[in-house]
Order: sequence, then C-alpha cells, then structure tokens
Amino acid sequence: YRKGVGSLFGHLFRVPGEEISQESGHSEYSAISLGISGDVTTTLLWRLKNGEMPKQAPELWWVLIGTNDLTSGCSDNAVVYGIINVVNEIRKQNPTSKV
Repeated sequence: YRKGVGSLFGHLFRVPGEEISQESGHSEYSAISLGISGDVTTTLLWRLKNGEMPKQAPELWWVLIGTNDLTSGCSDNAVVYGIINVVNEIRKQNPTSKV
C-alpha cells in the first residue's frame, strides 16, 4: 500500500487515516492519508519518531510538507533541512520503502 504524510491537500477531502483503495474507485493502489491541515516539518518529524509510523512498511511514501513552514516565516534552509529530516526518518524506519 501507499502512505502519504504531511500537510496533504487530500485532508480537505477525506478524513486522515481513511483508506483509499481500488475498490472505492479513487486509486489503482491502496493508500492512506495521514495529512493534517496546517502541519509543519517539526511536528511531522515528532509524530513519525513517536509512534505514528505504521507497523507494516508501505511500498511507497509521498510527502507534502514545508508550505506551512514557509508561510509561518521559516527560512528556505530551515524548510529544506526539515524535509530532509522527515525523509531520513521514514527511510530509517522503512528501509525497503520508496520515498
């Protein structure tokens, strides 16, 4: 299955954690959105390190994070550093997954 994390636009259209599957007609893959509206890199990283990482490693992760950091005044370098840390944490805990 596929996993999305961060401040996903999909959060506006479905409940975080709601599964999207081929049967529902929304995707050719099973997927789950963990996006939280207004999320920033630091809180996403904290959640990933403190229990929000799924027990079963997904095949693919997509990450949309950083926009809210930029709009709250974080520097470009801080946002890039935060995104790199999020991706590294996902890879650390799910080494067989693609990010």
